Amino acid sequence: MNKKVCFFCFIFLLFFSYSCYKYKDITYCPLPETGETYFRNYTDNSFWIYQNRNQSKIDCVYVENYKSRRIFDKTVDCVEGERREMIIRSKFLSSNTISCLYENPNCESSYFLMQGFGYSIDLSSQNGVDTLYSNNTWSNTITIDSLILPSGSWFYKVVRYNERFWFAPHIGLIQYISHDNTDTLFLKKHYSK
Repeated sequence: MNKKVCFFCFIFLLFFSYSCYKYKDITYCPLPETGETYFRNYTDNSFWIYQNRNQSKIDCVYVENYKSRRIFDKTVDCVEGERREMIIRSKFLSSNTISCLYENPNCESSYFLMQGFGYSIDLSSQNGVDTLYSNNTWSNTITIDSLILPSGSWFYKVVRYNERFWFAPHIGLIQYISHDNTDTLFLKKHYSK
């Protein structure tokens, strides 16, 4: 038994001594361009104002508790990525607090995860691919060439997620169905740093 413990300790020390941590040859992987196109606006003090078609409901969706940090994988790939975490507040988007996570745990892809709906919105982007997709078998993600909102605003390359959420490049969420399924709310204006 003692020989096995010594052997495993030796292997661990050998592995650690040759890891990228010791030599600091970590590869930085920026977030994929497509993911950044759709989600870079989700930062502190960002907000989006939505209104339903007959203007009887107005919602302000805003970001708080934004945190950005580097994430590391020193054991296998010696890569460094980025993780952004935040809370999204809204009156009609969800009856719960919405937590968001946007990160790239490897150099090939990133994912954007929103939780607080009773299910998760998960959208991924991959290097070299110019649209978003979902890995969930139960979700339906479609890219729409163009979409005109009731305000007359025109958006291109809109990603529709499960017939409930529409995301546009450089803005984020532009249209959604309220959590109680009574209304569709459309982007009226937005602000981000």
